[in-house]
Amino acid sequence: MPAIVHWCDWNGEGLERCHFSETADGFTLEGVLIGTREGHYGAHYLVRTDAHFHTRHVRVAYVGGPCLEVAADGQGRWWDRLSGEQLAFLDGCLDVDIGVTPATNTLPIRRLKLAAQASAEIEVAYIPLPSEVTAQFAPHRE
Repeated sequence: MPAIVHWCDWNGEGLERCHFSETADGFTLEGVLIGTREGHYGAHYLVRTDAHFHTRHVRVAYVGGPCLEVAADGQGRWWDRLSGEQLAFLDGCLDVDIGVTPATNTLPIRRLKLAAQASAEIEVAYIPLPSEVTAQFAPHRE
């Protein structure tokens, strides 16, 4: 059964609707949001994972701004779906962290099966906030 979550940030300056569902081959996380962290923005994102919560596909579009679409093989190799270019600097990252939403933090927690209050260090493909985008809208290792 899909889960739909609505939330606003601590300061009441952002609002998000997130839809999490299981598919035949994994999970989908999709959401829309408006926010004001380091500037005003609107965004739509879509993340697909395999059954083990390894990120396989990510699309992020900022309203009136840039859009990116990347894919991963579930083993830590990534490529830009728009250009076809391999993103070797992300090798080894199994997870994505989209800067404008806390929703993507759920995916590695589920993948690692972390208990309440437990933590682990991971490297992720970080999708920057609109204010952090430089010449090219692309993820970087974090």
